[in-house]
Amino acid sequence: MGKAPSPARPGLRALPEVPKTPTPQLRPYADFVKAMALSESSDNYATVNEFGYLGRYQFGLARLSDFGLCERIPGTAGMGNKCFRWRLPFSQDVFLTSRLLQDTIFNMHVGDLHEIVIWRYQKYLGRDVDNTLVTTSGAVACMHLLGEGGLMHFVAGEDSTDANGTAASDYVRKFAGYLIPDDLPGPKSVNLEALCGKP
Repeated sequence: MGKAPSPARPGLRALPEVPKTPTPQLRPYADFVKAMALSESSDNYATVNEFGYLGRYQFGLARLSDFGLCERIPGTAGMGNKCFRWRLPFSQDVFLTSRLLQDTIFNMHVGDLHEIVIWRYQKYLGRDVDNTLVTTSGAVACMHLLGEGGLMHFVAGEDSTDANGTAASDYVRKFAGYLIPDDLPGPKSVNLEALCGKP
């Protein structure tokens, strides 16, 4: 976090420049977290949706594997939950019953996405893409919804949707203008096993 932007990684196609517009006054990060929780799960830590996404922020097992909670089942391919299993001492019950664990992972997740936004998409921040202002928090929210590919397609003019029909532009717009701190923890920077069993 806080790193200077680097050149695009090899293979990332050149994307068009878009007109720059003023950035609105930033709202607190705590408000961003609450808004995301309400949008994703109606602020319900214990929920599991029809696609198997878990908890307050609706994580899949593939993303949780990035933080060491899950691992890929040998011989599987793809990113669906069926391709992953929990690593002890973690389990679905442990995850769903620990607010501290979920909130800590979300902060790590946002910190990771924030770094990607600054590194790869900084030139789009504060600019209009198809009449939608791109802000750091909106870009982070878009990646939470659709992954980095969703954000890359959006800034290239392709408005992708998730399984529920929510468009990238919806999240970029809905979550615009929140502060995303530079000092959020990154993946595997916290001992998450120590949080098991803590509500």
